[in-house]
Amino acid sequence: MRPNKKYLWLLLVLVLALSLMLLSACGAEKAGEEAAEEAAEETTEEAAEETPAETADTGGWAEGLTTGYIPVDGGQVFYRMYGADKPGTPVIFLHGGPGASSYYFFKQYAVGENRPVVFYNQLGSAGSDVSDEYTTADQVKELFTIEHFVDEVETVVDYFDFDEFVILGHSWGSMLALEYAAAKQPENLKGLILAGPFLKVETWIDDAGRLIRSLPDGDAMWETIQQCEASGEYGDEYAKINEIYSNNFYNRNPGSMDGTPEEPETKVVDG
Repeated sequence: MRPNKKYLWLLLVLVLALSLMLLSACGAEKAGEEAAEEAAEETTEEAAEETPAETADTGGWAEGLTTGYIPVDGGQVFYRMYGADKPGTPVIFLHGGPGASSYYFFKQYAVGENRPVVFYNQLGSAGSDVSDEYTTADQVKELFTIEHFVDEVETVVDYFDFDEFVILGHSWGSMLALEYAAAKQPENLKGLILAGPFLKVETWIDDAGRLIRSLPDGDAMWETIQQCEASGEYGDEYAKINEIYSNNFYNRNPGSMDGTPEEPETKVVDG
């Protein structure tokens, strides 16, 4: 029996229509998958842009750090470390003050991508508490000498036992770095980096006055500072000028002067 040509053509038309429908559905599914992938990538990119490198669970510091305490004469010092397993020459940061902490170094963690980086808070600073046996301010003052802080640097260096290292000192930390290098003369110290060096009080005061007077209303601000320091009475105006000075000349890392990143609480000794 010979097939009817009319039905064959109808069958071919149906098969062709069905094939086109399947191709269309596959194309739509693929397009949908591609659109979904693109949307997911965009969402991921947006999230990456919106999520800061300094995450909340590390108190504003970047992830990948280790923390701990090092026993020193008179108490213990708190440290943070990045890049512990990296091959480059380690860098130890010495913060300013005295009495500040390492919080304003928080964007320097990127140096730890190729070398160990150590930030530690000097004794009496945030998280670096004096021992409980020191119960009065007069007793604590006995610890706050250049000789003591030099020995403290040596203790921190010995704790990490680096084959070689570089010290970066900022402000008062630059004076401490020089005092340490001169007093201890460690053979494995490969370099000093002095940032905003504070090496002589008179020179520092002259430079501070020059910088402040370069600001709008700088002459008036400098006069106010001198009056406050001569009388020993410091108020809101002095604090405001200090903030202006710090924002312009001390540290320009966004966030590092407003409580971000976080530091441990500072122990207060009364009496």
